[in-house]
This record gives sequence, C-alpha cells and structure tokens, in this order.
Amino acid sequence: MSKLRVHSFAISIDGYGAGPKQDLQNPLGVRGPELMDWFFHTRLWRKMHGHTDGEAGVDNGIAEQGFDGIGSWILGRNMFGPVRGPWPDDNWKGWWGDEPPYHTPVFVLTHHPRAPLRMAGGTEFRGRHSRCFGAGGRRTGRPRRAPRRRRIHYPAVFTRRPD
Repeated sequence: MSKLRVHSFAISIDGYGAGPKQDLQNPLGVRGPELMDWFFHTRLWRKMHGHTDGEAGVDNGIAEQGFDGIGSWILGRNMFGPVRGPWPDDNWKGWWGDEPPYHTPVFVLTHHPRAPLRMAGGTEFRGRHSRCFGAGGRRTGRPRRAPRRRRIHYPAVFTRRPD
C-alpha cells in the first residue's frame, strides 16, 4: 500500500507557502524563495540541478532522507506555472527547463484539463482535477449536500512501501 507524505513544503510563520505576486520573474512569488533557502545550498539540491558542489551538513542529510523512495509528486497549478484559467496552448512546459528535477510522475492539480507532458529524465506532468485527491466533491463528480472544508498540503509526494 502507498503512503502520502507531505514533503518539500515550507510555510512562513504567518502561514504563507509562497510569496505574493507570482510571475515569470518570481516563480515562488516575491521573496518566496526565502522559505526554501535552507535547501538551496544543500548538496542534494545542487546535484538535482547539475552541480557537483553543495553543503553536506545536517540540512543535506534531512533532505536526502526525505527524497528517498519518492514515487510521484502532487503540485498545485501555480507551482507548475503562472498561467491562470484555461490553458491557451501547450507551450508552457514548467519552470525547470527540459529536465525537471522530479524524475517521476507529477500530478498537477487543476480545474483545466491538459494533455500529459513528458520531459527528459522521466518526469511526466499530468493534469488532475483536485477532486481526485479529496479536495472537493466525490470522485463520481456529484457535489456533496453540505460541503466540508478540507486542506491538502502540497507539494506532496507518494512514497513506495519499503520491501
């Protein structure tokens, strides 16, 4: 059986998971990268982005443990890109270039369908309606009589059960 684990999700002391005013120059919003600054200096992060250096201390050790056994990722639509509303075309390929750092299937929560996008290194972005992960309605698509508020934390990852 698979487990769902919340991972690589930083939140500010006042409850925000990204900075305001996301755009092409600010993928995580204005000052958003400060939330993950501890991670950007680790050997793991640097290796994921084609470098051979990086810090190998406690932060790197925790990051390496956290990335072990990842089977897939769940991203919010804004984490995938700045496009709002229906996709105008399939030109947007994500923030990461030709080889994103995921190397697994990535489920992008969206209300607007899009064809799967295969990238180098094994990453495949797949658009999924948020209902598929319990964020609203039933999987049948029928609305509930009295909707309850639920929280989904993402990015999240599915992990493989240890053998």
